[in-house]
Amino acid sequence: MSFLYPRTIAIHRPGAIATPGATNVATLVTGYSGETIASETVLYTGVPASIQYKDRDIRPTSPLPGDTARPGGWNVYIPLAANIPNGGITENDIVVDDTVPPRRYQTEAAYNNPLGWKLHCRYLKA
Repeated sequence: MSFLYPRTIAIHRPGAIATPGATNVATLVTGYSGETIASETVLYTGVPASIQYKDRDIRPTSPLPGDTARPGGWNVYIPLAANIPNGGITENDIVVDDTVPPRRYQTEAAYNNPLGWKLHCRYLKA
């Protein structure tokens, strides 16, 4: 943890979904077969990070009174010193932060550069 990277995160990868949706008798018998926290694989823990809110609406206001502005997202910055290899974080990976209870973010875009990683994420509702 440092001044620039005051948070600690973990990176999880969602598990494979064997049978999407309730489309056959086997799924109806076994119950929900989609993404669950228990099916995730933990890739990295104790990763220093900076998590920053990013307003993604390029318009200053909504065009019509009944419209809503485009929702924002979160940028997660990870330093190069975290030693996460190229391709180590991909789209759809889950970022779990150090708050109590932990907040979870799904990665929309992940790329690394000479300073480290930048992840564009969406907050996952519990």
